[in-house]
Amino acid sequence: MTQETNDGRQQDRPKTILVVDDSLDTAKPLARMLTHFGHKGQFVTSGEEALARFRQSGQPLPDLVLLDAMMPGIDGIEVLRALRADPKTAGLPIVMFSAVSDPKYQAHAISKGATEFWVKASMDFEELRVRVERLLESMPPPHDIRQYFPAQPATMAGGGSGASRGES
Repeated sequence: MTQETNDGRQQDRPKTILVVDDSLDTAKPLARMLTHFGHKGQFVTSGEEALARFRQSGQPLPDLVLLDAMMPGIDGIEVLRALRADPKTAGLPIVMFSAVSDPKYQAHAISKGATEFWVKASMDFEELRVRVERLLESMPPPHDIRQYFPAQPATMAGGGSGASRGES
């Protein structure tokens, strides 16, 4: 995404990338590396922290989330479900990553709404940089992405017989 400077020139703004990983030994260096690549790398070390960050009013959304699949407490799949259920974050690009290389688990994460799934051990820094750049370039800005999702159907007030399920 570009922004205009005071003299009318276009300038790229740094993309904010949130790393969610229970291992500080992974999260902190990954956020630093993303900052070295010219982005604003941020990190939290639990699913609970990630969800709390997204619930803060006035907190700007990151441009991309790198989400560890397996964490104690609220794991990556639960964080993913919660973010996909919230209209504010439903279209946010979320990459699940894990040491798990099982294709069935990867397919499960994708089926739950992950944009992509990356295996930690199989990626070097250059590949990570290229993948992040490619993904950021291909995604529309977060405020524009909702136009691609159909509106939720309205519920009919007072419609139906008033009987709930299981009643005759």
